[in-house]
Amino acid sequence: MNIKKNNILYPSVKQLNDTFSFQLKQLSALYSENTGNIIFTTAIHKYLLHPNNKLDITYFNKDFLFSPNLDQLSDNINNNYNYVILPAANWIRKNNDVFFLRITNIIKKIKVPVIIIGLGAQSDVNYSFDFLKDQNSTQCVREFISAVYNTNGSFALRGYFTAEVFEKLGFTDYTVTGCPSLFYNGKDLTVDIPKLTEKDLKPIINGNQFLTSNHWTFCHNILYKKYSNSIFIDQDKLLPFLIEPIKNPINKTALELYIKNRLKIYGDFYPWYDFIKKNHYNFSFGSRVHGNFVSILANIPSLIHIIDSRTRELSEYFEIPTIKDKDINSPEKFDLYKLYQNLDYTNFNKNFNKKFDIMKSFFNKINLDTTLDANPSFDAHVARIKYGKHSPSFYQKLLMRKELKNLK
Repeated sequence: MNIKKNNILYPSVKQLNDTFSFQLKQLSALYSENTGNIIFTTAIHKYLLHPNNKLDITYFNKDFLFSPNLDQLSDNINNNYNYVILPAANWIRKNNDVFFLRITNIIKKIKVPVIIIGLGAQSDVNYSFDFLKDQNSTQCVREFISAVYNTNGSFALRGYFTAEVFEKLGFTDYTVTGCPSLFYNGKDLTVDIPKLTEKDLKPIINGNQFLTSNHWTFCHNILYKKYSNSIFIDQDKLLPFLIEPIKNPINKTALELYIKNRLKIYGDFYPWYDFIKKNHYNFSFGSRVHGNFVSILANIPSLIHIIDSRTRELSEYFEIPTIKDKDINSPEKFDLYKLYQNLDYTNFNKNFNKKFDIMKSFFNKINLDTTLDANPSFDAHVARIKYGKHSPSFYQKLLMRKELKNLK
């Protein structure tokens, strides 16, 4: 008889077999308005599937955060589980009091360890602590942290800026692990930078800054003209357009890219990873951290555009090459190929295994068995899932061509 050591509740953004579809109207709510969240939640799911663990996955928003009966929820947890694992994001930020009041109220009723993985603080690119000046908000964060500690729980933080925030709030018991998503392929992850001619450069572009009116000219020049084999992968801003393009038209450039299957969004990790790998993209650029992380996992060198503390601290922790606003504010002088040529992954490759060991030590510290080293059965399973469409249908293309004519 196989007796499980740990009964784990894992509230996540979706079940593994819930696959993305352009027809999924509740997509924004499901992914908390950012499909990049599926990267780290899938990674944690993979690590928790150990023979010693019995893993129950529920929906973070519907079944946990907004559960209609908190007493019933907490009774179920306390009677049936000995861990609650919560995948976190940049929760510590301005105007998030309602969230903290809600989640703290839940955690205060839980009597088993609550483990927070990937928690980050959100500020500007200069690591300003001004957001901590609001005493009411700061007290909400303190009560949340204290509630987790009172369950004998633990925190894995995204980076050293978030660690400084913890220290300023009076808390010293934490582990800086970075984001769990980059450990998906194990300890030996490295990034190669092949010598390419500019003609051979096949870039992936991401980042909301290129969706504003000021930057669409830049996006058009890079994506549509200079690098005709490039793609733009969105994670949130174009969701309404990509789900219902006729009802939510945007502009000529987006329509042109959409019709040519060069404007994409992925709500599942594996199709995203598989597509960029099989289609031999060789450079990823933009401010979407997890979009760039998918590329790095596929051994595609990435350059992260740092726009806030979140992008900066994750890049610094993993020693990933970055670029600042001031270096891309002149689109006519912007040289994507030169940026590729100047990439340096020496420190990333040298130190990644040490970061992996820190993540592994965190799980060991909380006495949780994981498959962090390898889980081939999980990889085989996600590869076999029948995923939804991630490209427009022929009918959608016809409608878009008609819409494009109206814009000309």
